[in-house]
Amino acid sequence: MVICRIMGGLGNQFFQYAAARQLSLIYDVPLKLDVQKYIGNQKRQCQLHHYHVEVELATPDELAQVNRKRDDRGWRRPLRRFGITPTGSIRYCREVKDRINQLPDPIRNSVYLRGYWQFEHYFKDIAPRIREELRLREALGPAAESLALEMESVPSVAVHVRRGDYASDPKVLQRLGLCPLEYYEKAATILRNAFDDLRFYVFSDDPDWVRTHLKMLDPVVFVEFDSSRRDLVDLEVMSRCRHFIIANSTYSWWAAWLGRHPDKQVVAPRRWFVDERRNTLDRYPEGWEAIDWD
Repeated sequence: MVICRIMGGLGNQFFQYAAARQLSLIYDVPLKLDVQKYIGNQKRQCQLHHYHVEVELATPDELAQVNRKRDDRGWRRPLRRFGITPTGSIRYCREVKDRINQLPDPIRNSVYLRGYWQFEHYFKDIAPRIREELRLREALGPAAESLALEMESVPSVAVHVRRGDYASDPKVLQRLGLCPLEYYEKAATILRNAFDDLRFYVFSDDPDWVRTHLKMLDPVVFVEFDSSRRDLVDLEVMSRCRHFIIANSTYSWWAAWLGRHPDKQVVAPRRWFVDERRNTLDRYPEGWEAIDWD
């Protein structure tokens, strides 16, 4: 059995699910998810149930069997509510960050995966299946579907500008940074030199900011859906574009990766983290063009 801890936003959830899914299929063992991270979380929830994902949740008894390498009260507290004492019979595998890890064989012993697994390497062998499973179950709605059809019919470029906590949280900003306007200008020039009559579609969690600052993109459509499912809808609609300019964000990474147009070109920031020691081009699939921020 493979148990995968799900944490973070939608893009991170996709990475975690995809890595665990390939491991479970390779060894033909069940896949279960640990979603305890979202208990009482008012900001984020696990959203994988909105997609064609067929897995079970790990039970408290199964989570109690995970062999932690250190006494972590935060880990044990939810289990104690069920009157369960950890036994340590399931192998605990924690990711070594910013490099491709060798995942364990779950045949002899069940495996618990904790990490972000932000490399295509972990699921490249089952890419067509992941693309099918990470399709929205629900219809987009008339406005979003109409825009998606439009983007499929023209030389469209999805431009993602991630701000949100990147801009408002000093700790996040110090770790990840914000792609500057110069990056978007350079990326747009690269695509204009490769394709004619491009039309740019801008997606952002800060629509007022992009309307004010991304004036170099022309013609441009600023996409803003009035929907309680906006993060789900935006990602799905973005993926229907022909080309992509992504941010240092797993959210737009997945929009680009899920894009199916045969001649798609993806421009991405070479710098994913502010700390250059943490950056690796293995993060991007073959054929994506990584460029400097300035």
